[in-house]
Amino acid sequence: TNLLRGLAAVMVVVVVIAVVLFIITMKKRR
Repeated sequence: TNLLRGLAAVMVVVVVIAVVLFIITMKKRR
């Protein structure tokens, strides 16, 4: 269960970073 929680946490962090980078790029394009 510990490994599964770690994997889920990593995936969440990756998704959050991707969303933040996407928002930054959208703001820069404007």
